[in-house]
Amino acid sequence: MADPLLSSADWPAVRAALDITLDANALPDATIALDIYSGRAMREVEARVDGATALTGNDELQVTAAARFLTAAELAPAMPALARGKAQEWEEQRERMDWSKRSAELRAMAEAEIAELLEPTATVTFRPTMFARAQGRRGK
Repeated sequence: MADPLLSSADWPAVRAALDITLDANALPDATIALDIYSGRAMREVEARVDGATALTGNDELQVTAAARFLTAAELAPAMPALARGKAQEWEEQRERMDWSKRSAELRAMAEAEIAELLEPTATVTFRPTMFARAQGRRGK
C-alpha cells in the first residue's frame, strides 16, 4: 500500500488554508483526520492524478498542496458548526466569514494545482551552446 498523500504534519497547513488564525484548539487534528474530510480529499486527488502517491519533487509538492486545499474545502462548510461551543470571540469572528465562498476558493486552488500536474505549462530552459560546428577546410 502506498503512503497517503497527507499526514498529521499537514494539519497546520490545512488550518492555515482555511484561516491563518486557526489553531489546534479551534480545529482539532482529529477532526481534520476524519475520513469525510482528509480521506475524501486524498481519494479525489488519487483518482484524478495517476500515481499521485509516487510523485517526487515539484510534482509531489503540487499533489500535496492539492490534497491540503481539498481537505480545507471539505472542512469549510462545517466551520460554523465547529465554532459552536468554542470561545465566544472566535465564534463571532468566524460568523462574518462566508464559508461557502471560502470552500469554493480552496477548491479552485486545488483545481489549479491538479491542472498543472495534468498539463504542465511549457517552460523553456536556456541551454547555452557549448559546441558548434565551425566553418573551415579541415578534413576536406
